[in-house]
Amino acid sequence: MSAYILFQRLNTKEAEELDFYEQNIGSAIGDHPIEILAYGTKHENLEGPATETARLVKFPSTEAAKAWYHSDAYTALRAHRTKGGEHMAVLFEGNE
Repeated sequence: MSAYILFQRLNTKEAEELDFYEQNIGSAIGDHPIEILAYGTKHENLEGPATETARLVKFPSTEAAKAWYHSDAYTALRAHRTKGGEHMAVLFEGNE
């Protein structure tokens, strides 16, 4: 069953760290089966805290999502994302 991670950036702390993250995300994806469905598109906050931007990423399974999220390459890069701003990330299964 497909799985998704919704990443939301609530605020920016250090833009340089976020720039580094964006410039290097491709190398942290590697051979992982990832499909970015939406990123940086126009959005509207309907509920909850304001979101600066969001990214919706699709994986073939929750196991694949966790394998990528906890991989050495993404763990190292994620440190730049968390230094760069306050984020939320939610992993959920699809309804197939």
